[in-house]
Amino acid sequence: MKPSAQSSSRTASSDAFWRLLAPPSFPGDAEKTRTAELLNWVVLVSTLLTVVQIVSAFVGDNVPTSAKAIALGWLCLLLLGLWKLRQGVVKPVAVGLVLLSFLVMTLVNVSLGTVRAPHTANYVYWVILVGMLFQRPGIVLATLASSLVILGLILAQNAGLLPPPNHSVGITQWINYTILFLLTSSLVYYGNRRAEIALARANEEIEKRKQTEIELNKLTQAVDQNPASIFITDLEGRIEYVNPRFTAVTGYTLDEVLGKNPRLLQSGQTPVAMYQDLWSHLQRGQEWRGELLNRKKDGTLHHESVVISAIKNLDGVPRHYLAVREDISERKQAEEALRLSEARHRLLADNARDVIWTMAPDGRITYVSPSIEQVRGL
Repeated sequence: MKPSAQSSSRTASSDAFWRLLAPPSFPGDAEKTRTAELLNWVVLVSTLLTVVQIVSAFVGDNVPTSAKAIALGWLCLLLLGLWKLRQGVVKPVAVGLVLLSFLVMTLVNVSLGTVRAPHTANYVYWVILVGMLFQRPGIVLATLASSLVILGLILAQNAGLLPPPNHSVGITQWINYTILFLLTSSLVYYGNRRAEIALARANEEIEKRKQTEIELNKLTQAVDQNPASIFITDLEGRIEYVNPRFTAVTGYTLDEVLGKNPRLLQSGQTPVAMYQDLWSHLQRGQEWRGELLNRKKDGTLHHESVVISAIKNLDGVPRHYLAVREDISERKQAEEALRLSEARHRLLADNARDVIWTMAPDGRITYVSPSIEQVRGL
């Protein structure tokens, strides 16, 4: 095999190994993903350290057979939990891990016959684990349960109900304490790492929010200072916002129109068919453009060029309507004045005795008065 092929094979094997150790992910459910990551971390570390503990127990000469059997059973349960976690079973694994680990610790302490054994300190690790999995309720319940079981073990030992303890110490006890330190430090490390990630995400979100606020402020100023009259309604047509230009044009303030229907602006002189066409477009999700003759607060009529469109959410569902209205009364007056002027001039030209004509730059005649027939016979 060529070196490059060997390297690719090793890389593929390494990737497969790390994928095997990686926790399951649940897109859209951050809390479940976080719990799965924590369980995966705890189970992997516990499995590794349980194997070390079992080896030390069989090597040592002062560990009861019952404690060895319990450790082997606990290893099997950890492997089962790891397998179920890979199948996406998170909550049952969390509950099972908490309950079974508490039971295993208690059985080990009973088998050793004394609460002075290193295994008793595992309850500290257990309280931290339960707190990380179930937050405040878990901390309260785990603390209470650990306190009660220690009290029970003390009473049982003083009453002679536990097997005779072996007070000799050796390498096994050192290994057990070291494992406890590693388990506890692994949880502290994981908690710190998650806190750092959460802090980084929070800072990122804060920065994004600042940028969003800046952009939103720009848009707000653009709407507030827009020379066009703007208002926003809900899907039922109730006004939710008007910009200052709306007040300047219509005379109505935001407080006066808030929750009202825009029909209060209607003059009664716009054809009903136009409003029917407007709503027909909006209900189909289309933009509507047209001209309306509306009435101001003081009763003055004014013409407006109107564009109405839907404001949609991220899923494309309309949530509000946006109306942008431009007062075109002066333009309408100018157009009417021009129309009347053209009509007067045409009337004069059409009835003049002299021939009146206009010509384009290329020499083409564009208009000749009717008098051409009398004067020229054409």
